[in-house]
Formats: sequence, C-alpha cells, structure tokens
Amino acid sequence: MILLTSKTEFANRIEGLEQGADAYLGKPFSVEELHTLIGNLIANRIRLKGKYSGSSTQEGKRMPIVLQSNDEVLMERIMKVINKNLNNPMLSVEMLTQEVGMSRTHLHRRIKGMTGLTPSDFIRNIRLIQAAELLKKKDITVTQVAYTVGFSSQTHFSSAFKKMYGISPTEYKEANEE
Repeated sequence: MILLTSKTEFANRIEGLEQGADAYLGKPFSVEELHTLIGNLIANRIRLKGKYSGSSTQEGKRMPIVLQSNDEVLMERIMKVINKNLNNPMLSVEMLTQEVGMSRTHLHRRIKGMTGLTPSDFIRNIRLIQAAELLKKKDITVTQVAYTVGFSSQTHFSSAFKKMYGISPTEYKEANEE
C-alpha cells in the first residue's frame, strides 16, 4: 500500500508507515517517482515470495525427474547386477533372476525382446566387451583379464572372445594396446 497524501509532516509519515503502508508520498508528487516506487515494491514482493516459497534457495539443488520406460528401468537393474558381479564366475542367469526379482522365463523373454540375445549370451557379451577394454591396457595379461571378467577358464575365455571379435585375445591386445 502506498499512501499518497497532502500531509507531509514527519509525524504523519511515521504514523502512516506504522499503520502498515509500504511507502508514503506527499503531494505534489512525481509520476516517475510513483512508478519507480511501485516497481521496487513489486520486485521486493517477488523476491520475498521466491525466498520463502523455497524456489530460489533450492535452485540447482533439485534433481530433475527423469521418466524411464519399464524396459529402461529393468535394463538398469540388470546392468547393476551384472556390473556388481562381473568378476564372479558364479554369475549366472539364476543369480540374475534372483537379484532382479523375476522368473527365469519372464527375464529370458524381456532380455531377448530388448537385446535379441538370451540372458546367458547377454552376460557373456558384457563380460567380453569389458575384457576388450581391459586388453587395451599395457600392464595386464590375457589371463588376468579372463579372471577379472569372471571366466574360470582361459581356454573358454579365448574361444568366446575369438567367436565375438574374430581374433584371439592376444592378437586383439597386440593390435589395440595403448
């Protein structure tokens, strides 16, 4: 509230402000001063509203909500289990079904629909992709890579790797070493 009055004495201004006025303008007044006063009062109200509504203090702290399809949520859960157990040779479709919380048949159908692979082939391919990344490193051997990605036999690892990449792990390592 802005008081616009001919009472310009100091005591009158104080009384008006004590009664709750936001501003006190005496006559004669300037229209430019009135517009500036109105603009400042509105800007202050907006700032106060933002401060106490929490919107300005929480800016940058809120996590955006990302909507995902059921397939994306399921694939995230599957990948989390696989990544957590990548070096575990006991990682199997049964373990995956228990961790993800669905039947073997349903999991098979969902993974096959999303990737075109069976769950066991999907797990194997994830292991081999990780193995290919590790083989690029200079200071790690093929045997270390095989055990690191959960293969319990280097022979089985080599044959699976060759089937996927067309060359043996040793040849891949020599060709891609960093």
